[in-house]
Amino acid sequence: MRLNPDFEFAFALLAATDGQLGRKQEAQSAVAKYNEILVSRGFVPMTVASAPTFYLRGGEPLHAVKKGLRLAGVPEFMFDGEFAAKNALTADQVRSLAFGRRLRGRDAWTGNEYAASIAPDGTANFSGDWGAIVPGQAVIEFHDNEFCYAWTGGRTFCGTIYRNPGGTSARMNEFFWETGHGIFTFSVE
Repeated sequence: MRLNPDFEFAFALLAATDGQLGRKQEAQSAVAKYNEILVSRGFVPMTVASAPTFYLRGGEPLHAVKKGLRLAGVPEFMFDGEFAAKNALTADQVRSLAFGRRLRGRDAWTGNEYAASIAPDGTANFSGDWGAIVPGQAVIEFHDNEFCYAWTGGRTFCGTIYRNPGGTSARMNEFFWETGHGIFTFSVE
């Protein structure tokens, strides 16, 4: 870590190790550094579910890493616990944030961009890695507080939108949409 202080995986392993050893404060510091690095690259904080697997294909070593991360205080998923309570947006907050505006994001790993223009009435136009959907073919709707886009063909994708602590407009990751298909970071223009 001294040779490469931006090598995030070292901090994830350190967090898991310190968690297993009962060094909670040190583990939380390693988690904070890991999250700082990831968010600075345009992604979101770590969960146990999204943690790197370090090429461990299951079995005891991977279970030990995940157990250590849990002991370090890493949430299992974004929608659980304190992170969600602080950062999840309600349907009304999302309407106010996104309707009548353009959302732009970038995949943190590939660099591919995506965008969505959402009219005040909820009709939407998606492009890039979000797919090519022209106006009139998709509409934004809400299922409870989940942000959903529904194609006229019958498919609907839903997920929660969160504020991304430490995200910036320049990195297009001030917010993220967590769906069953992945996590999509974005900022609002």
